Amino acid sequence: MSSHDYIIDNGTGAAVRSDLNNALNAIATTNSVSGNPATTYAYQIFHDTAASQGLKQRDASNANSNGLLLYRPLVRDGIYDPANVTLEVIKFTGVASAVNELTATNAITGNAPILSATGDDTNINLTLTPKGTGSVFVPAGTATNPSISVSTDTNTGLFFPSADAFAFSTGGAEVARIDSSARMLVGTTSTSSNKNTLTPRFTLSGSHLNGSAQIIRHTTVGSGGASLLLSATRGTSNTDYTVLQSGDGIGAINFLGADGDEFVSAAEIIAQVDGTPGNNDMPGRLIFNTTADGASLTTERMRIDSSGNVGIGTTSPATKLHVDGTIRYTNRPSAGTITAIGFDTNGDLKASSSSLRYKHDIEDYNKGLSEVMQLRPVLFKFNGEDRTNIGFIAEEVDELGLTEAMLYNEEEKPEGVIYANMVSLLTKAIQELKAINDAQASRIETLEAKVAALEANDV
Repeated sequence: MSSHDYIIDNGTGAAVRSDLNNALNAIATTNSVSGNPATTYAYQIFHDTAASQGLKQRDASNANSNGLLLYRPLVRDGIYDPANVTLEVIKFTGVASAVNELTATNAITGNAPILSATGDDTNINLTLTPKGTGSVFVPAGTATNPSISVSTDTNTGLFFPSADAFAFSTGGAEVARIDSSARMLVGTTSTSSNKNTLTPRFTLSGSHLNGSAQIIRHTTVGSGGASLLLSATRGTSNTDYTVLQSGDGIGAINFLGADGDEFVSAAEIIAQVDGTPGNNDMPGRLIFNTTADGASLTTERMRIDSSGNVGIGTTSPATKLHVDGTIRYTNRPSAGTITAIGFDTNGDLKASSSSLRYKHDIEDYNKGLSEVMQLRPVLFKFNGEDRTNIGFIAEEVDELGLTEAMLYNEEEKPEGVIYANMVSLLTKAIQELKAINDAQASRIETLEAKVAALEANDV
């Protein structure tokens, strides 16, 4: 390998032949020297043997040496390692009558090189195809420099913050991620500590209204609105529809508040199966729970069963509204028509009507003065209260057989007296007393007449 000035000096035959051989050798070895040839020419091609150099060409003014520019070079089937020409670095595969190709564009400082699909077609896809089960790898990236983004917005895209996780960033800040436990986290990078030990698959975190979620349904159909679907199966996947059983949970909405070191449940709404399901038959109930002051777990307060019965303080409502406890009614209307209400012997709260239209099996009441005379009016105070009341003892009224004026609990034990029903008893007693008084008055009148006649005869 050598270079030559390509000037054949005058001389003897052997000297000229040697100079010619050197020139031919320089041509044969493409002027192979380290750096530039000693003598250069405009457009001269030479091989710079220095490290990481190669074929070069002098420019038109013979001032600089540049990499050799080839116009539409013909490459066999790829690009090979110059240190070992049997090692293929890039392989080319041509397609007959092809009109699309791959274009590589370099870039100035601060910009990225571009690999583009170009050609005659208007829309051209760019495909990277690994071999077999191979993959296409990208760097992990960061929120400010995501590994996958668009060239016009380089701080918005997809990156990989840790093993088995990926995240999304906008404007250089992370906005959402799916972590290594397959949990979707929006507005946060970690899950919270919950007293109920549940770790949700989806967490939305944000300040003020940014911590809200909205579901919107848009359609030209007027009926219906947005939906939140909570579903459950006894199967092992979302397409395994193994039937549920009575008492199984279907879904829950839990309301938690921070207590200083974790989130604790304050209230919850639970949906459960309420009966035996069948094909297109899923009886359900809703349970409403709240947490009492000083407690850490919720307690059931109300439920709506599959029959539409509402229970407050009871888990087995027997009527449309079944309350186990005291009911308070405030802000009563002061004018207008008021329908009286009261309790029947089963403890059911009903409108009280005296119209014949609503009655049957009517017969005269046969209890009265005798039972009234056995009643024991008492003064008393309810447990936990200091106000004095007047009334009767339910057990004593029951012993008199006045069941029609009694309330009984679920164990059929006397629970209270229906004082409104006592009016009929007292009316009957007054009527009986009036009859006694009338009879006594009639007898007195007869006796007075007899006494008057005797007194007249004595005269």
